Amino acid sequence: MKIEFLESGSEDCPLIRIYGANPDACQRVRRVFERLAHGDTEEASLTDLPGIQPLGGCRLIAQAGRRDRGVVRSGRNAFQWVVTAATWDNVAGLIEPFCRSSAGGYQWLEQAPASEVRVLVSTDGCW
Repeated sequence: MKIEFLESGSEDCPLIRIYGANPDACQRVRRVFERLAHGDTEEASLTDLPGIQPLGGCRLIAQAGRRDRGVVRSGRNAFQWVVTAATWDNVAGLIEPFCRSSAGGYQWLEQAPASEVRVLVSTDGCW
């Protein structure tokens, strides 16, 4: 799977796009979301997971927070995605269908009003 930041080019931008048909990599991402939801970890780099290819130097750190801050920029192409355990549990559920080889389509994972950047998962990169 690939992760990239799209600053412009669509009315949905800015957004971070996670895409590709790789069920194993998707499962790794989902397990991170589940660990954040259950309090087993407080922070994880999604762009450092095996099977994940960050494009254009994109860096995405997922963090458990006391409130939903959404995705905030921490550098030129570096981002922190900070939401509560309950929201991570919801995000894990949203990405779960993409962890199957028969998956198709897209799903918005982050749309919080406070978020500077939206997060999209897609099998083919389109939405």
